[in-house]
Amino acid sequence: YDGEVFGLTTGVDWLKYDITSTYAPQSSTYTNAAGFALGKMKLMDKKWVLLAGGRFDYYDVEIHKGQGSDEDDADFNPSLGVVYNASKTLKFRASAAEAFRMPSAAELAGDFNVEKDGKYKGNPNLKPEKSQTFELGVDYTPGNLKTQLTLFTTQYDNKITSDPKQGYTTYKNLDEATTRGVEGEVSYAFADILGVWELRPYVKATWLFKAEDAATGEDLKYNSDLNLSGGVALTDLDGFSADLSASHQSRQDVYKWNPDYTRSEATLPSVTVVNFTMSKRILECDGLGSLSLKGEVKNLFDEDAAYVLGYPIAGRRFFAGVSWAY
Repeated sequence: YDGEVFGLTTGVDWLKYDITSTYAPQSSTYTNAAGFALGKMKLMDKKWVLLAGGRFDYYDVEIHKGQGSDEDDADFNPSLGVVYNASKTLKFRASAAEAFRMPSAAELAGDFNVEKDGKYKGNPNLKPEKSQTFELGVDYTPGNLKTQLTLFTTQYDNKITSDPKQGYTTYKNLDEATTRGVEGEVSYAFADILGVWELRPYVKATWLFKAEDAATGEDLKYNSDLNLSGGVALTDLDGFSADLSASHQSRQDVYKWNPDYTRSEATLPSVTVVNFTMSKRILECDGLGSLSLKGEVKNLFDEDAAYVLGYPIAGRRFFAGVSWAY
C-alpha cells in the first residue's frame, strides 16, 4: 500500500536448504521463516519521509548422520530512517538499523572430525551475531548525473569466532567490534549517441578507515581497506546491452594454518578482476514475453589471484545462455 501520506510494505519469507557435502558435516538442513514490515510517512508535501520497520526471523538447523544435533533460535531486528528532499535533485538521508547473522549448522550443532584439523563441536549456546549500523548520506542527481555519498559505522556484538579447547575446537561469541567508513557512487548517462545509443560509465568505492576488535584494540582480520568497482555500460535502449566491468579488492591481513597446525599472520594480496557481459533480445511477442541471448566472459584477463588465502579464483571462463522474460 502506498497512499499520499502513508505507505506500508509487509511480507513473509520461508527458506529451506538441504545441504550435502563431501566434508563434515556431510548432511544438514537449514530452515528460516521470517515476517517483515516497513512503514513510510510523507510529510510537508513529501519534503520529509519517515520510515520505520522490523523483521522477525525464526531459524532451525539440524545436522544428520550422527555429526550433530538440532538447534533453533529467533531474532527481531528494527530499523528507522528519515529522508529530506531538499529539491528535485538533492536528497539527504539518515538511518539506523539492526541486523544479525545466525550461527551456521557446524557452529551451532556440529559434532564431527576433519582430517588434519581434529574434532569440532558446535556450541548450542551461541547467540546470533548482531550488528547496529548508522548511516548519513546525500544523493545529488542533476540530469543524467547520479551521485551518492554515505558515511557509515557498524557496531558488532557477539561476533562468532573459533575457540580451541583441549582435544577439540568449538565456537564462542566475542564482545564487540567496530567498522567505520565511507561509500561513494557516481555514474553519468551519455544519451542519444548516434541517435539511439546510451553510454554510461560508473564507479563505486568503499573505504574502511576503521575495523577494530574492541576487546584487543587490534585491527580486524579479513577486511580490505578499499573496495572499488566500475565499468562502462552500453545499450541501444531496444534490447541490446553490453557491460565491461572491473572490481578491485585491496590487500587483507589474514591468518594461515601451518603444517604443524599452528596459526600465523599472513597477507592476502590485492585482487583486480575484469568481466564482460553482452545480451540481445531476438524475439518479442505481445502478451507472451521476449527471448534474449546472453554471453559472458569472467576474469577476462585470466588473473591469477585469490579472495581467500590458498584458494585461487578460476581463470578465464565463458558462459552463454538463453532467457525468456514475460
